[in-house]
Parts: sequence; C-alpha cells; structure tokens
Amino acid sequence: MWNSDPSPEVVVVTYATSGGNVIQKTKESPGGKPDSNRLYRIEQKNPKWTSTYSIISKWRCKACPYGSETVPHHGANHPDAMDVDVDSSSPLLVPPPTCLLGMLNDDVIFTLASFLPSESVLSFSTAYPRMHAIVNSMHVLLQRELRCFFLRTPLQQSVLGIGVTFNAGPRTLSSDFDWLSEDAFVRYHVRKSIQKRDFQFFLPLAFSRPHFARVQVPIWTRLAEIDDAIRAAELALTRKTGRSTNKPIFARRQQYECVRVIYKMMNNIVVALMESCNDVLNTRQRDLQLPHSFMPLREPSSRIAICSTYSFVYAARRLRFSWTPLPDSDAS
Repeated sequence: MWNSDPSPEVVVVTYATSGGNVIQKTKESPGGKPDSNRLYRIEQKNPKWTSTYSIISKWRCKACPYGSETVPHHGANHPDAMDVDVDSSSPLLVPPPTCLLGMLNDDVIFTLASFLPSESVLSFSTAYPRMHAIVNSMHVLLQRELRCFFLRTPLQQSVLGIGVTFNAGPRTLSSDFDWLSEDAFVRYHVRKSIQKRDFQFFLPLAFSRPHFARVQVPIWTRLAEIDDAIRAAELALTRKTGRSTNKPIFARRQQYECVRVIYKMMNNIVVALMESCNDVLNTRQRDLQLPHSFMPLREPSSRIAICSTYSFVYAARRLRFSWTPLPDSDAS
C-alpha cells in the first residue's frame, strides 16, 4: 500500500533512541487536507548492521582495495557484479572427513544461531542434534517472536508487554496477548490489537531477568492504573445501585494491593475460555438438530463459535510464552 501511493514522502518526526535514529514518515494528502486513514512508515537501521559497520569501517584490507574509495565499506552493489555458480566438482562442496563443529563451544554455536535466519536455524537443528539442544535450551526461536507487533523492536531494545482491555460494564479484563512495546503505546498511541480490538492499558511483562530489571518500576505504575480503573467502576456501580460491596473501591493503602489485577485478569480469561467452549458445544448440538433444508444456517454459527475458541486458545499460547523462563542474558 505504501509503494502504490505515488504521493511524495514527508518526514513527520525524527528522534534518537539507544538503537539509533528513528524516522517517522507519511505520504502527502491530496490538497494538503488531513486524512485519518493515512499510512505511516517508521524507519530505523538494523542495530546489528550499525554495530558491524562501526567495526569494519575502521579496517582496510592490505591485499585488495576493500575499504578504499574504490571499494568502500558501504555502498551500492557494483553494476558489473553477478552471482557465480560454484562448479559441482569444486572442493568447496566436498564435506570434510570429520565434523569440525565439535571444536566449537556452546557459546559460539548459540551466537551463530542468533544471527542465522529462522529457516536456517531449523535446518541446522535438524542436521546437527547439538544445535537443536542449544536452540531449545536458550529459546532462540521463541525470543525472535518477542517483538513489538507495531514497531517490530525486539525484547532486548524495548519495554515489551501487552495491551489490556477493561470492560467497565461487567468489570472484566481481557487481552489478545499481542506483544506491544511501551514506545508504541506511549509515543504512537497504539490502542488496537492485531485483531483490531481496542484496549486502554499497557502492562509490561517479565520475560527475562534483564527485562524485568528494566520494567520493575513501570509494572507497578501500570498495575496501579488498571487497579484504579477497576476501583472507580466498582465505586460507580455501588453508588448507582445503592448496595454495599465487599470489593475494594477506595484508595489503596499498600502498593502490593494492585497485584490483584493479575489474578482478576487470569480468572476473567479462564471464564471467557470456558464460555467460548460451551458456545461451540451448544452450537454444534443445535446445528445437528436442524433439518437438512437448513444446512446453510449451520456453518456460520459454528464457525463464529469455533473462531472465538481459537482466539482464546491463541491467547493462552501467547500467555504460556510470556511465562517461559528465558536466559538471563539479553545478548541474543
């Protein structure tokens, strides 16, 4: 959609982060009028590329012109460059008599896995059981999933959490468990999940020890915000009905009292999952009782109930990932 719009690009804002400068762009609207549906593009250089370039830019090869003005460290590909196929009889394709990977320690293999594409990691793990064991124990592929769905920033470079929805009517908490960064929530005002469901709050998660060290203070702040909303809804209901309640409605006396938000959220998710499963069973039983002449009416209702259950199963899977213990080091 971005490339299909011929309008010129406009830089909205540029700001510095620990991973380098971030540029936010958009396309000019026709007539210069504001458009609520305009697209935004956020650009940032890959931190691994930046760190690698900063190292190699200080080096020049003594045997070839690499690193000189003729062949700079960073530049467009030479127009005469072309891919050269290696002959099948080349010694480069002859495997060594013994596997030399045993000379490498686990740290080196883990570093290799961290830089390889996911497809290569899977292939390498299938061919080499030791790589498979290291990848599983260090959760290499799992940590690659831990990226903000909006900014695509990884766990190591952001405060990562989830968006939380509070329904003041039934006073329930829910989440789609899509990984969201605090930067996307605060700076870019992201308030919709991947499934386009609205949420109002952000809750950081303790994925690993280094990440928890960064989010320990924000976690208490975000829990307090959600707890205040719940107490306000309970107080409003009490004043409206004139009935007393045993639920907390006044200001907290101790900071730890806002932890009840976690228990309430887990209870709400379990109840919602059970209700969704019951909807599937009841819908299926009701559809089976319909005559064949009503066959077109069967599929939509069953599909809606099943899709609802899949949504909760997906959320439960994401929740399990959020509680998977990750390595203490963020260098992945």
